[in-house]
Parts: sequence; C-alpha cells; structure tokens
Amino acid sequence: MSKIALLFLMTYAGGLGACLFIGAVWGFYLYQLVYFLYPQERWWAGDIPGIRYSFIVSLFILMAYAARYKSYQENRIFEAPQTKWLIMLLIVFALTSFVAVNQAYHQQALFEVFKLFIMVMLGYKLIDTPLNLDRALWAYIIGATYLSVEVRNAGRDEFGRVEGVGTVTTDDANGVAAMLVPAISLLIFYAWRGGIKAKVAVVVLGVFIFNAIVLFNSRGAFLAVIAGGGYFIFHMLFSRFQQANQKLTAILIIMAGLSGALYLTDDVFWERMETLKEVKSDEGKSGSHRVHMWMSTFDVVADYPFGVGAAGFQKVSPQYVPEEFFFRGQKAKAVHSAWFQCLAEVGWVGLALFLMLLLSCFRLTARTKRILVKNNDSHNYFLVIALEAALLSFMVAGTFIDEFRSEIYYWFIMFTACAGNIFLFKATRNLQAKT
Repeated sequence: MSKIALLFLMTYAGGLGACLFIGAVWGFYLYQLVYFLYPQERWWAGDIPGIRYSFIVSLFILMAYAARYKSYQENRIFEAPQTKWLIMLLIVFALTSFVAVNQAYHQQALFEVFKLFIMVMLGYKLIDTPLNLDRALWAYIIGATYLSVEVRNAGRDEFGRVEGVGTVTTDDANGVAAMLVPAISLLIFYAWRGGIKAKVAVVVLGVFIFNAIVLFNSRGAFLAVIAGGGYFIFHMLFSRFQQANQKLTAILIIMAGLSGALYLTDDVFWERMETLKEVKSDEGKSGSHRVHMWMSTFDVVADYPFGVGAAGFQKVSPQYVPEEFFFRGQKAKAVHSAWFQCLAEVGWVGLALFLMLLLSCFRLTARTKRILVKNNDSHNYFLVIALEAALLSFMVAGTFIDEFRSEIYYWFIMFTACAGNIFLFKATRNLQAKT
C-alpha cells in the first residue's frame, strides 16, 4: 500500500470519528478534503476500497447533526439572505425539467444540485464560530494544494495545458483552475494576518497552488487572480482600518507576488496570456469566439424563455452557433460563461435569481463589515474582505467558463453567509442578550 493511500485512510477514519464524537463540522472538513482528493480516480486508488467516500461522509454528517440538532438551532438558516435566493433558484431549476431539451442530463444535474443545496445548508449550520470558519478555509486550501500537486505531477500536454486532472465534478483545465483561484486571496490574508505557522504554510502551499494555475494556462484564471488579489490589496492600502506598517506590508506582498510570478511563469504561459488582447477569432489562440457563444444565448432564450436545462445549450448549439465556430469536428459547443450558462439553462427568471443571490452575498458582507468596524475588529474585517475577494475571483473566472453549478462557487457563497451569521447575526443577538 502506498504511503498516500495509508495517510488518506487514516485521515478518513479519523475524520469520521471526529464527526461522530467531537462535532459534525469535522465531517464537513473531511467532505471538503475528499472532494479535492477524489480518491476513486487517483493513481493510488487501487490501494483503497472502492467505496463512495463522499456519500459516506455525507451520511455521517447528517447523523452527527441529527444527534446534536438542538445545539445548532441558534444558526437560523432563513436569517441568511442567500437562503431564499438559493431555494428559489433550486425551484426554478427543478421546474425547468418540464422544458429541458436534454432530459436525462438535466435530471442527473438536478439531483447533484439538490445534494449541493443540502451540503451548503448543513455547512451554514455547522460552521458557526470563527475557529470553525478558519478551519473550513484551511481545509479548502489544503485540498486545493493536493490537487495542485497532482497537476504538477501530470504536467502539460502537447497543447501546453493540463487536462484530465480534477475533481468529481470536472477535469476541464479552465474549470479546475477556477477552483484554485479563490485560494490566492485567502493566502494573501493569512500571509499578513496569520501566525508564524500560517505564514510558513502560505509560502509552501501557495507555491504549489500558483504553479498549478500557471500550468493550466487559463486566461480566465489569470484575470481572476488579478481581480481577487487586487481587491484585497486595494483594501489593505486604502481601508479605514490602518495599522502599523500595513501599507508597507501590502507593498511587500505585491513585490513577493510579482517575484514569485516571474519565477514560476514561463514563455508558454505568457504566450497564451498575450491572446487576451486578440480581437480576431482564432481556433488555436484567441478566446474571442466566446463572445459569439454568448450572443447565441440570446437567440436560444428567445425561443426557450424558460431555459433549455442543463447541457441544453450544447444540444441545440448546432442550430444557433455559426458553423465556422465548430473546430476539429466538434458537434456541440458550450456557452463558455457561468452567466450565459445560467441564462441558457434556467432562462431570464433563473438568471435574475442568480444575480440576486450573488448581490445578497455582498450586501451581507457589507453589513458584517460595518459591525466589525464598530467593534474595532480589524482581523475579522479583513477576513470578510478576503472572502469577498475569493468570491469575486471565482465570479471573474466563471465569466469565461461554464461554472454556474460549480460546487466551489457555492462553497464561497456559503462562507459569506457563515461570516454574516458569526460576526453579525449571532454577535447582535449576544449583545442584545447582555443588555
């Protein structure tokens, strides 16, 4: 048995035990790790039992939660504004089953979306303290690091990309790169606000994660890193919270980041990034043909105002996308954008709900930041900004790929809700109870 397989089994057994005897939230951390480890498909899969690891973890979480149900009652699901939008979006996705053009795939996607909804709701219930939130973020970072190691071991193919290395939901290069991008904003936060151990971990783990993003050669991920990292650094420089050497630290982080980027990037990476400025559609180099996919979506929803369901755009694309955009014998095209994917799959109503869901995240974080400013809690103020930056970075990456139903997307939507519950809702109730 390989060492990594043995380590996985020990971690898995320990996580299940902690879930039952310490708290259900430990099961959620394990669920995050299993998502990234994807043990059934790794090179060491032959050394472990062929069982449904994520499903078993989910059952343990539900059992542990049910056993301590009363201890989580203070975490009121409907207090988070995201909840109502998530529920309505789920209902619309379910109703789209009646008009979906790819019924079999849509039904499968609906089942996956429902499972994701349950896990997000459980996560909100379980991640209810600053320590729990901190551990959940580190579980995500550690999982992203392992995936990055697998990416490094696989290396680029003849097209200068890394394909076939991913998670249970996708192994597409752009999609997996998007999963890693939010980690950059969190790593910047911990590099500044974390202790010595956290700073060392940031350096080690950050190298693997950023290197994987470079290997993927994803233009959307590149823009997302700039957007998320820039958002956080901007607040470090110009926020109302200014502590000793804060601006100097921000400048040092920028310099360290640029130095690391120059060291880890190569000519293949920069050649692909240069295609961002190309206007002419080019099969091999430019991503500008995505615009044609996006524009085709409007024609689709004109004929299907309630959406075509999951993978529906791919099925009807030959009818709406010009023939010259089908390369290398392609018979179907994806829309290449979470926004337009949402529009195509669940129509105008679904897109409106999705936009309101994301807006509710930032409105809640704005309220949360105000109370943290009032309490002079600079650490958690910047933690919330890091969560905003992480979600923003995924939104940018998702602009260029079909990530509307990405699990990581909804994890960070959930994390913003958890932060609101911990630092706003519960803190306000505790203050009222004292007075």
